[in-house]
Amino acid sequence: MESTLAWLDFNAAERERTQRVLAMFEERETRDELGLGAIRDSFSDHLFPGTSTIQTRLRYLFFIPWIYLRLEKQRVPSRDIAAKARKLEVALTEPLLAEADNAGVFGRLARGELKRLPSSVYWAGLRLYGICLYPGGREDINATWIRSTGGVTAGEDEFAVGGEFEVLSARLEPGPWI
Repeated sequence: MESTLAWLDFNAAERERTQRVLAMFEERETRDELGLGAIRDSFSDHLFPGTSTIQTRLRYLFFIPWIYLRLEKQRVPSRDIAAKARKLEVALTEPLLAEADNAGVFGRLARGELKRLPSSVYWAGLRLYGICLYPGGREDINATWIRSTGGVTAGEDEFAVGGEFEVLSARLEPGPWI
């Protein structure tokens, strides 16, 4: 007998919550025999919004937008955003592992085979804290990228969503490698 799970995706916060629940099924050490995990997660979302237990380092709240700022500065077309963002996120692994305190580094064991990127875990927090102003999810921004500066118009390699908009907060300082 085969089971399936489906949901309607109304917003990025709900998608993130659902992805966290689904990720618990993939983790071997997760046990929720009494089914209290959903209740715990609900309290967590209300008491500590934008955070979760799998978020181990605050620095990713800066690294992720810096990656997108770098791609914006390089004027990467929308069709290449997802692949280039993934490459840069995976590339963060090595310098972070070189630090003395490298616990909680995404990709510590998987390295280039990393399946769950830091951006998938921290995206809801980026939006909640006003760092990312884009109303959609991480997958949406990869598919509908338009630069907030330079006035790039829709063409064969760009897909505009109703004109220019600010993707990342203008208050965000550029990262060290941008």
